[in-house]
Amino acid sequence: MSKGDETKARLVQKTVELIATQGYHGTGLNQITQESGTPMGSLYYHFRGGKDALVAAAMQAGGDVITQALQAAFSETADVPSAIHSLVELLSQQLEASAFTKGCPIATVTLETAAQNDTIQHASQTIYRQWQTQIAQFLVQTGYEESAAPSLALFALIVIEGGLLLSRAERSITPLQQAGEQLIFFLQLNQQKG
Repeated sequence: MSKGDETKARLVQKTVELIATQGYHGTGLNQITQESGTPMGSLYYHFRGGKDALVAAAMQAGGDVITQALQAAFSETADVPSAIHSLVELLSQQLEASAFTKGCPIATVTLETAAQNDTIQHASQTIYRQWQTQIAQFLVQTGYEESAAPSLALFALIVIEGGLLLSRAERSITPLQQAGEQLIFFLQLNQQKG
């Protein structure tokens, strides 16, 4: 990895960490450059679109972590309940390790900024659609009707995101765990109907 690539990676990683806890507006460029140990000129060299471009790249990097977690959960098992349990366990561990300051790496910025910022909205939409497609493909592989899989995958995302949000609000993993159990129940009912 070149020095320039290392600098860019440090900027993105630090931004991932900061926006997950502080959000878009609470995270300033000075803080990012200071905490990543990079000069402001490097930020604008690598991210000509400034803060929006950097945050969008950080959102994609954070989204990639969840994509990998989904891949791991789906490759470890061939059944939906086990995959959901695996994912909920991973997300629960992350919540507890951060003392409930970090939930979904995309949701914080999306809720705060996507309605007013086209760059952030596009990044959010792209990442959520990637996850939906990934979940839908797994559902089809495990026996769900191909025509129903996209809407079931969207519902799964909604339930897990809601569980993460409520777990942060409660400072407890219980809402996420309950969301996971209800999601399993719902998906099993819908597979029987398929």
